[in-house]
Amino acid sequence: MVKLQSKSSTKKKGFFAQLFSSQNRFQRKLARDGALPKYGSYIYQSRILYERNILQDVSSTLAEKEEFSSSTSFFSSSTSSFKSSKLSFVFSCNKQNEFYIEVRNSSQKTISTEKLTLDDILKYQYDNKRTFKISNGNVTFNTDEFARLIFKKFYHIKE
Repeated sequence: MVKLQSKSSTKKKGFFAQLFSSQNRFQRKLARDGALPKYGSYIYQSRILYERNILQDVSSTLAEKEEFSSSTSFFSSSTSSFKSSKLSFVFSCNKQNEFYIEVRNSSQKTISTEKLTLDDILKYQYDNKRTFKISNGNVTFNTDEFARLIFKKFYHIKE
């Protein structure tokens, strides 16, 4: 596990694609602030996670903290009518097998932080749980797709 997590899993991109990406801006800001985690940190908008089927649902109580006018659910039933969101999720790893998930609002203030271990994620998969919730049950993730994202970003595994 140590060897798998110590290597970078980022693919080579063009210079300009890297220079102007949101991930690069996020990494530079963390480096400037001196808060760059040892094994990496990645930021995703909730819209992207929803389109990739990683994020299943965000409850209306969390959406209200973001000042949205939502009735029962943050997402509509069809993917094409996704409600524009300013929520972002930061996945970071400072210790091996410990992952922190931060939910941030549009002004980049942290709404909640959750700590997950790789054992927790693999246990959810072993128990055949399709989804799991964080942030007091306000955010629901797809277990298999979430595990795939974690392995892709934080471990050097060839698919």
